Amino acid sequence: MAARDFIDELNPFMPQTQRMTSISSEVQVCNSDNEITAINARYGGRANDQRVYRNSAIRNFMERRYDDGIRNFWILGDSGYTLTPTLITPFHNPERGSPSERFNIAFVTCRSIVERTIGILKARWRCLRKERALHYDPVTAGRIVNMCCVLHNICRRYGVPDPAMYRDPDVEDDEVIEEIEREDGEIVRQQIVNEYFL
Repeated sequence: MAARDFIDELNPFMPQTQRMTSISSEVQVCNSDNEITAINARYGGRANDQRVYRNSAIRNFMERRYDDGIRNFWILGDSGYTLTPTLITPFHNPERGSPSERFNIAFVTCRSIVERTIGILKARWRCLRKERALHYDPVTAGRIVNMCCVLHNICRRYGVPDPAMYRDPDVEDDEVIEEIEREDGEIVRQQIVNEYFL
């Protein structure tokens, strides 16, 4: 089989990617079936998640759609990301029983899909775990990340049982909320609360 034929055969399983150069810090987008739909692993491990997202193709895509008037979809990010009209983050310390708290409960349920996807990916492909860093040049490491994501998606589509989930001991659930870059993000998030949680 020629390389091009192999790539064409794998194409339905491939997430949208940018040029890969490193594994440690990535923006990952997944769907509710734990399939990876976008990945950006081109930054080193010390890169801030917000910086990685700010320079990603998925951010540009989301903002173009928003600017074109398509405003009924969002990426859910943890509190380490800046709230924008296209990237929604949880409320910080909402009042008990409030619509904001109900939003956060639903938000955490949805965000747990991402954490589960990462856990499945790292459990299946142990080379992606922090303690087993890839000792390759950045381009090769990025290709390995891409192929792990492709193979992960193939396993999901063909019903291969998930391994026991891996939990990174260094990841904290509560991160400091960064300053809001776009005030419109608060408005959009409040509209979601008003529409679905009041």
